[in-house]
Amino acid sequence: MLTHPEKRETLTLKTPINLVAPKSSSLFEKLFGHTVLDALAHFPTGIIEKTHCTSLRPDLVGKTILLDIEPVQHIPPLQKGRGAYRIIGNVLPSKDVLELVFFYKKANTKFLAFSFAVGRPKYIVGKLEKFGDTYRITHPSGARKSRDHFLDSSLGAQKEIVYPKIAGLANQRIQDFINYLLQNLSAPPEWQASHYEYPSFLKALEIVHHPTNIQEILTPTSKAYRRLLHDELLAQQIALILARQQTKTLRGVVISPQSQLQHTLRSTLPFHLTQGQEDALKMIEKDMASGEPMLRLVQGDVGCGKTIVAALAMANALERGYQAAVLAPTDILSTQHFETFSRLFEGTGYHVELLTGKITGKKRKIILEKLEQGAIHILIGTHALIQDHVHFKNLALVVVDEQHRFGVQQRAALTQKGKAPHLLSMTATPIPRTLQMALYGDLDVTSILEKPKGRKDIATTLHSVTKIHEIVAHLQNVLSPQNKAYWVCPLIEEDEASAYTAVKERFSHLQNHFGERVTLLHGKMRASEKEAAMEAFKNGSVDLIISTTVIEVGVDVKTANIMIIEHAERFGLAQLHQLRGRVGRSDAQAHCLLLFDKLSPIGRERLQAMRESNDGFYLAEMDLKIRGSGDVFGLVQSGAMPFLFYKGGQPRFFQEILSLAHKDALDITQKDPTLVSPQGEGMRVLLRVFDRENSLNALRAG
Repeated sequence: MLTHPEKRETLTLKTPINLVAPKSSSLFEKLFGHTVLDALAHFPTGIIEKTHCTSLRPDLVGKTILLDIEPVQHIPPLQKGRGAYRIIGNVLPSKDVLELVFFYKKANTKFLAFSFAVGRPKYIVGKLEKFGDTYRITHPSGARKSRDHFLDSSLGAQKEIVYPKIAGLANQRIQDFINYLLQNLSAPPEWQASHYEYPSFLKALEIVHHPTNIQEILTPTSKAYRRLLHDELLAQQIALILARQQTKTLRGVVISPQSQLQHTLRSTLPFHLTQGQEDALKMIEKDMASGEPMLRLVQGDVGCGKTIVAALAMANALERGYQAAVLAPTDILSTQHFETFSRLFEGTGYHVELLTGKITGKKRKIILEKLEQGAIHILIGTHALIQDHVHFKNLALVVVDEQHRFGVQQRAALTQKGKAPHLLSMTATPIPRTLQMALYGDLDVTSILEKPKGRKDIATTLHSVTKIHEIVAHLQNVLSPQNKAYWVCPLIEEDEASAYTAVKERFSHLQNHFGERVTLLHGKMRASEKEAAMEAFKNGSVDLIISTTVIEVGVDVKTANIMIIEHAERFGLAQLHQLRGRVGRSDAQAHCLLLFDKLSPIGRERLQAMRESNDGFYLAEMDLKIRGSGDVFGLVQSGAMPFLFYKGGQPRFFQEILSLAHKDALDITQKDPTLVSPQGEGMRVLLRVFDRENSLNALRAG
């Protein structure tokens, strides 16, 4: 495709990339996603100014330059595998001498001999340096002599738009591909209100990808970027409103509050519920008795007791002959829930079962048969619960743990396995009020603010990584089966691009000090290996576990009282708080040690907030203030953030556009709840553009 620019196609925002660039589709899909819209949401991150020159001058040193060079001599390194490969050439037409330097690991000598053939001029680009009297460019790249709109020939200046890239796709190739899409894209119909004075959707994309300055890309002053983000948030807000409206039209299962089973469970608990837990349970019971399907999110700090509240709500459903399901994001968390609920319901006659992707064969078949017969009353599992062949006999309550790990469509897939079952979502990542409508606009939100009585605040201290030997010596004195520790590292293995200690390297180091008392846990291990590591740590002879953030959510080991987070400056506040919450789950005093290397002002502010507060709600607000909404949830990095055009940061701007979109969505759906007016038709197009077809299906079904 790119070799035949004269060929023109008619593309839509939903055209698959593999139809546009079949030969390179795997690389482009890896970088962008699957559609033209995904590619156009791959925004530039900067602009490089390039100066075209015909001679070399001191004022050009440090600048990126474009020039013609005629190679005259190749000088390989004296010793193979060491030193630099150099090419001496003359700048045309001035004949100024320029040295090109290629360090050996990046110097393919056959390629260089061909690409920079002696006597054959070549147009190159690179940053000019000067060493003594010698002008030099290190690792130059080939350039084009094009005079397109990126090149102002009167000034001899060229702008290169810089994109995030991956191995195998040079920046110029990405830029060419984006330009091709923009040139061949059919303009979608207009849907935005005229009073905003936005550019059209297609024009906004062109401005962002062809900026005259950096301010036109991802800043609040860019009308183009405001337009694109407003569109996406508007689609999301309308979809949430329509989803809620549709659910509320259904007849829900009426489940009366309280039950003998709930009373039995309460009597076995070694503690009384906090007032926050009691209040949350009353709200849930009121919802479940209302005749409408419950849509409620319970958010609370780590260790506040959300799981017990869910279990007591389940008891009411089970006693009336219904089933319940618990959806968790990881095998570790689902297994832990299985153990917790099995203990709670032991001896009651109600059967709790676990279903994950690794459960296969005859065992899986038996579980599915019993579930459909109604012999399994509570099914706990991962995404395996959502699969088509999983059938319940009488599902009435769906509990989704760590709500932010799942989207609206995944929740809907599970609730569709019953006749309008109640939905109870839970999260231990408190969401700032200003952002609740962005992700949870279809849910009622309840917050549990207290921790169980007897829980102490976790003592948090900051330490330089240079003090690791002292921390190891301290651990040797305090570790025991009753006082275990986590040690969290940010990476799985060391690579050339990172100076951060890898979890495998740290494990090897600590194994020299603790021998068989230390084990390793990370996301690339097999499920059976992870389970064995956790079991040894929880109930065996292992007192220290070296881990990545795979233990961030839900892991509950009562004897673990020490959390060490290496390179804590690499984590966001919400994630640090989640990790810290893995300790302090008994009445013993717990400690969290945050190890840091070099602290930026923002990094220092973040770690100081951790040291000063154990309040997850306060820290969520601080994370929003410091880093922005995307990073509050830790979702930008994980790819789970449900927005194409929002790249994180600028929280006030995000909130401003979100408020506009929410207001517009309410106004549109109140005036035209079925989206049949001319404006409503535009909203239908908008919903399709941003993959909100489920909302349209709900309208058709309704």
